[in-house]
Amino acid sequence: MSGLSNEHLQRQLVELQLDLECNRVERGEILVPFPCANPDLPPRVLVAEIGTHYHVYLRRDVPASVQSLLRALSPEVCFTKPEVVRTILAKSAPCATVWRNRASVIPKREIPPADSEVVRLPTPNEQGFPIFAILADGAMISGCSSSRENTRCGEAWVWTDERFRGRGYASRVVTAWAEDLHQQGKIPFYSHLIENTASEHVARKLGLVPFASEIGYV
Repeated sequence: MSGLSNEHLQRQLVELQLDLECNRVERGEILVPFPCANPDLPPRVLVAEIGTHYHVYLRRDVPASVQSLLRALSPEVCFTKPEVVRTILAKSAPCATVWRNRASVIPKREIPPADSEVVRLPTPNEQGFPIFAILADGAMISGCSSSRENTRCGEAWVWTDERFRGRGYASRVVTAWAEDLHQQGKIPFYSHLIENTASEHVARKLGLVPFASEIGYV
């Protein structure tokens, strides 16, 4: 997985992450939600910049006439000119939100760093996944767990008490969480909105390997 220079591999990771969110990619890059314990309805249009190419995924319920107009655009326009896509989507329903996201994987380290302050809590999160945390006076001040997880991968959710931010706790709990997934043979994903500077800082500190930049039209 080092470097993720293979665009085919990067595209597989995008689709693996979509599957984690309970969205199957069918022929023609159509997104089809499927039932699961913790579903996430995909945006009507998702454009992923993967290597030197752009891939446009359309949700199945986008009307055929609107799909045709979107497919007539170049994928690069769909990624770089959101006002054009929003205008087309408005023919069926207003586009309420546009978000930009960066998706990465956490690489496996040959010798994981020892961190005696990070503990695995005895009680899992609401989805039943373990929480890796740093405590102060018995209370969690920073923690990481899977927001979603299946047999192949998991997505990080990380939180740090405002009073303790800026001390590197987030990167430490994410590291412990990722190592646990690696030991199970799973891929740990870490994604964040482009404007989330705190998450971007954690990503840089962890040395994450990005595989896609994405824009979603809801």
